[in-house]
Amino acid sequence: HKVVAIDSKMKGHITFKYGSKVDKINMNDGRAYVEGDYGSEFPSKWIWMASNHFESSPGSSMLLSVASIPFPNEKSTILNFKGFLGFVYDASSGNIYRFGTYTGASVEVEGFNDGSLKGANQAFIKIYDPQYIIKITAKGNRNEAALLEAPRKNDQGILKMQKFVEEMLDAEIHVVIRKRVDNSVVFDHVGLQGGLEIQF
Repeated sequence: HKVVAIDSKMKGHITFKYGSKVDKINMNDGRAYVEGDYGSEFPSKWIWMASNHFESSPGSSMLLSVASIPFPNEKSTILNFKGFLGFVYDASSGNIYRFGTYTGASVEVEGFNDGSLKGANQAFIKIYDPQYIIKITAKGNRNEAALLEAPRKNDQGILKMQKFVEEMLDAEIHVVIRKRVDNSVVFDHVGLQGGLEIQF
């Protein structure tokens, strides 16, 4: 993942053309979150979520990605491990809470290994950082999910862009961050209109 903008103001419009029909959507004073992905293939299973619409904490944003990572690589896998990365930006304090495999944090995802997340529309996650415990509850509507293209091998083993990623665009993401030292809450807000993928 590459995070380009954690929260930006928007200016301009988007024009959609459907044959002779044209729709123009005003994006002035809107908010943007921008990130990108690298690599030639997606993991075998993952959860991804992001929101920058915390009504009780304007300007705050978050990202979390948890995936089954092949080691050492896809072609000669010895084992798969659960890798993750993410952040929570608290606009009121200016703090960015970063967490991931690379920081020494650990993650628990309810149902990650037992198949119960296949077709699910909600996820329950706990992250244990050296300084903080982060609890994230995310819920979306899979029936209204957008179907996105991503690289995947076809029946002939050729890598092609295919529509198979279901992204829920109406997710509510509740994030609670507590200090480990005294259990005090430093962030407790709900992100609305979030993106949520639960791909198993």
